[in-house]
Amino acid sequence: MHVREYTLGELADAAAMTERNVRAYGARGLLPPSRRQGRRVSYGAEHVARLRLIRSLHRRGLTLRVIGDLVERGTADAELARLGREDLATGTDGDTVPMSAEIVETYARQHPGGMDALVEARLVAFRDGRHVASAAALGIVSALSARGIGVADSARISLCAAQAATACAPDLRVALDAITERSTPRGEEAGVEHHELAMLVVQLAASAFADVVTVRLSRPGP
Repeated sequence: MHVREYTLGELADAAAMTERNVRAYGARGLLPPSRRQGRRVSYGAEHVARLRLIRSLHRRGLTLRVIGDLVERGTADAELARLGREDLATGTDGDTVPMSAEIVETYARQHPGGMDALVEARLVAFRDGRHVASAAALGIVSALSARGIGVADSARISLCAAQAATACAPDLRVALDAITERSTPRGEEAGVEHHELAMLVVQLAASAFADVVTVRLSRPGP
C-alpha cells in the first residue's frame, strides 16, 4: 500500500498553518520524528494528525505546554474529541480548515455521492471551491487514519451519528418549544433565554448520545 509522504510545505498546507509554525512545534518536541532518506526529509499522515490536534487545541485556549503534556501522555486525541463535543453543545463555531484535495478526490471516486452526503449532513461544507470541515473532526479523522482506520470508515461513523441526530431533532424541537412557551421573559431577554435553553438542550442530547454509544460499544453484540 502506498503511504503518502509530504514535504514541509505540503505538510503546512495540509494542516492550514505556516512552515514556521511547523518548525517551531517540531523544535518543541510536539511532532513525531520526520522521515529521512539522505538529505531528503518527509512527513506522513501522523504529522498531519498531530498538527491538526495542536492547531485545534491551541485555538481553544490550551497552552503549548499543556498540549505537550497531553501529547506525552497520549491523551490529546481524547481531549480534542471532548472539546469538539463542547463546541457542538455550546453552539460555538468550530475552527474549519480545507480538506486535502487528494482525500476528497479519492473518497469521491471510491464512494460516488459520498461527499454530497457529507455536505447534506452538514458535516462538510463547500466554500470558495474547496471542501472544508471542522479542524477538530479532521484532526480525529487523521489520528484514526494513522491508526489504520480509513477515511471511508470515519465518514461512515460520522454519517451514522448525523442520521441519528437528524432523526431525533424534531422531537427535540417539540420539547424545546414547549419549554420556551413556559418561559415568561419578553423581547431581547426572551431571545437570550431561548438561545441558552437551546444550547442546554443540545448539550443534554450530546451528552446522552455519547453516554449511550460508549456503553453500547463496550458491550458485545448489537
